Amino acid sequence: MRILHLAVIASCILSLLGCKSTNQKSILRADGASWDLGNMPSATYTAIKSACEHPLGAADLGISKEECYLIIAGSAVRESSWNPDKSCEAWGNPGDPCCGLTQSRRMDAKAVGLTCNPHEFNANGYTCNVLTGLRNIGCKASNGQDCKQHGNDASLYTGVKKHLGYNTANLNSYVQDMKAIYNRSDIRAKFGIESNATRSWDAVFYGSAANRQQSQSQVQTKEQTKESGQEQSKQQEPDTRSNSTRQSQASKASDTVDTPIPSGSEQWVDPYSQAKFPYCASTSSDPDGDGWGWEQAKSCKVRGR
Repeated sequence: MRILHLAVIASCILSLLGCKSTNQKSILRADGASWDLGNMPSATYTAIKSACEHPLGAADLGISKEECYLIIAGSAVRESSWNPDKSCEAWGNPGDPCCGLTQSRRMDAKAVGLTCNPHEFNANGYTCNVLTGLRNIGCKASNGQDCKQHGNDASLYTGVKKHLGYNTANLNSYVQDMKAIYNRSDIRAKFGIESNATRSWDAVFYGSAANRQQSQSQVQTKEQTKESGQEQSKQQEPDTRSNSTRQSQASKASDTVDTPIPSGSEQWVDPYSQAKFPYCASTSSDPDGDGWGWEQAKSCKVRGR
């Protein structure tokens, strides 16, 4: 009986350690770094893209969309082997278990400022689950307070330590697998990432939140300068079209130009966070076609996208 009581006590203690306890059932996959890309379903790919491109995704963490794709792919392969329908596990809280791609709870989504449900096994739920996990390791829970006991820099490394909690035995292998995924050429090709589109692993993963934001702004400035130079070069090229062709194309363009939206008009409401964003005055504000533009020094939503 005494042995039985000790086993029960030990089990109860482990159940209080959260999603990442140290008992045998919580051991994370060790094959994350070499997990075959064929094991990534289209639903997982879409969820990663959607979450990273969300205004509360990559942009709010001071990383690029491309860096975000790789970061969350590395984390999710360890949490769920990229299975969007990974079963829920209680880990001390049967009423709000850890579920899905990032093994997140409903209370996790609330803590990082979301109103969506990461437990739903559908497209919206998958995106919510990824966004929850992303913001969690980005130290966005409880306005960053949850990360403080693990570090004051709000780096992604600090966020991962906070996420794993008592499961310190898996910290190094978890980070190494994330790094390997970040640098894998097939993962980059899957998401259409060019070699120069991301910063180094150390800069992204170990940099403080402030440094990430600053260096990301510098990267964006360089890209905008490059794009501006390319546009000026195009404008200087001689127009070899005939008069009739120019007139015809100009007529078509005038039929498709968006009508500017007056100040104070209706806004787009985010279904996850309930945050409001103005509609873009023109689709030209969204050169990459992801449905989001940049006008008057802030994000705007493109109609119909």
